[in-house]
Amino acid sequence: MSKNLLFLICLLCFHPVLFAQSYSPVFIETFRNYRSENAGGGFFFEDKKLNLDEKADNQGFSNFQTYESERALKLGDKVTDGRLTTPALNFADQQNGATRIKVTFKAQAWLKDTAALHVSIDGDPATLQPVALTRENIADRSLAPYEVYFDHVKQGAKIKFSSSKGSYARFFISEITISELLDTPASHLTLSTNWHQFADRLTTDTPHSAYITVTGVNQTTPIRINPLSSPSHFTIEKHNWNDLTGGQLKITYTPLFAGKHEEMIEVTDQDNFVHPINLRGKSRITTPVALAATDITEQSFRCNWNALTGAEAYLLKAYTLEEAPLQATELFISKYVEGYSNNRAIEIYNGTGKAVNLAEYAIFMENNGMGGIDKNKFTFPNRLLAHGETYLLTDANAKLTELKEAADTIIGYSNAGSILYFTGNDAIGLFKNGQLIDLIGYEDNTEVWGQDKTFYRKANVYAPQQKFYPAEWSEYPKDYVTGAGTHHMDATGPVRRFVAEEILDASQTSFVITGLESDKTYYYTVMAHSGDIKTPYSNLITAKTTTATGMTDRKEHSEITISVIGGQLSVSTATPVSAQIMQINGKTIYRAMLPVGTHRINLPAKGIYIVQTGNQTTKVIY
Repeated sequence: MSKNLLFLICLLCFHPVLFAQSYSPVFIETFRNYRSENAGGGFFFEDKKLNLDEKADNQGFSNFQTYESERALKLGDKVTDGRLTTPALNFADQQNGATRIKVTFKAQAWLKDTAALHVSIDGDPATLQPVALTRENIADRSLAPYEVYFDHVKQGAKIKFSSSKGSYARFFISEITISELLDTPASHLTLSTNWHQFADRLTTDTPHSAYITVTGVNQTTPIRINPLSSPSHFTIEKHNWNDLTGGQLKITYTPLFAGKHEEMIEVTDQDNFVHPINLRGKSRITTPVALAATDITEQSFRCNWNALTGAEAYLLKAYTLEEAPLQATELFISKYVEGYSNNRAIEIYNGTGKAVNLAEYAIFMENNGMGGIDKNKFTFPNRLLAHGETYLLTDANAKLTELKEAADTIIGYSNAGSILYFTGNDAIGLFKNGQLIDLIGYEDNTEVWGQDKTFYRKANVYAPQQKFYPAEWSEYPKDYVTGAGTHHMDATGPVRRFVAEEILDASQTSFVITGLESDKTYYYTVMAHSGDIKTPYSNLITAKTTTATGMTDRKEHSEITISVIGGQLSVSTATPVSAQIMQINGKTIYRAMLPVGTHRINLPAKGIYIVQTGNQTTKVIY
């Protein structure tokens, strides 16, 4: 045996400290109080006055060109580098500092930016280490963090994150943990992530689960986990768990009702250091299906609709349609343009019969169907909009001269903050004194409803709507802008006269409306509420009260048969009948008066459709 080998064996036997070295956290920052609508490179607000001390877990950060994102910060913009410097670090050996530290963090580049993220000890350029971001572990927090190491770090040193100078590469960063290497065993916990966002879902979907790994090192007292609120949309199960060494936490998201749901789990080590796990999920409910009226009498009828899992209440509206002079009850959105490149525009119209001061009005949008119509505010100027006039907003980079020539305001790029930054899945609302009065698009729904399309409000529409009624809009192909800057409203048309507006308990699937006129046609539709979610209104049902003799007209929907053949809906009718086909979310895909005979109508995709033929409503599954 050589002397060198013998020396090594002795060293290993009599110097157990070599086995005891471990990394112990000295700094953890989760950015758990920072919010935007999308995780990992989604929507954010570029606010150059962001003060990290207001929301960060730790005090003492310095930053430049950093913006609030979802449980993360964004560094840099299109023209300026961003940087973030941690507070001063405090090591166990306050005189000599740390012999070695490990810096872990979650990060990803913005869109297609490719320049490296630089990590260094602040004030020491020689320590700079480039990190090529190839994984999206801000969007997917289950991915492993990035790691960099520094040797011989002085007490009070700071760690700086930045992009290469002049590259204007933009990054998201979160979940920073800085640990020092100690020669003696140190107790600590590590978590695989401090945050998890569950995919959007319907309340009827099967529960979604995620696993978060908790690792305990040299714990002598049990790891503690706080109980969730009761009732909670989340549950926790321990898997392969040891109270001292940890294991996996299975987090399951089972929403009790629709809406946005958040919860925080606190995992506490023996030194009473709290490691947060922030959970977030969003669920929604489908649009209810209104069914044909029953129990029809001379002065009443029963409205019916299907039971909807997850609904907490229903809003029933019933009305007549009577031909009368049309005068707008409020300003409303009259045009929407989403075309090639930046060919975008929004127009509002005043048909109220009097001049209206625009200073009370504003337009907001949501972002990517995420809910919350509160982004990219546009406030109208303090000026009067005369009766019959429109106000048109157009993108400064629009290619269509017709839009620019008709525009009242041309809006340039504003760091994704323009009200004209919509892309087809962003609901847009007109507000008066902070209250929503009119809407185009499906909010809280990621469906792309308005991409490469133009919508003009129909001439018989006289009132704004807080929900999107596709039947009130004429749809045109991309870049159709004929008549931009003008709108026509009919002199007379069908005016709604409401006879019932009822909020009903979720256990109810019918309601009797009384006090009606005999031999008169009525209409009703239903919306569902759940949490902070309101569905679009259902299909429209027609109901006619009986005459004094107790008879009612049923000819319109007699002898109608409906079937699906291949990808087509087959409707056979013995008498002319009005037909409307809707998707389950309430969007109308077909409307026509069908003559006698058999008609084949193409269905866009497999799914559930509501077919209304006269007074008859049929659910079709294809």
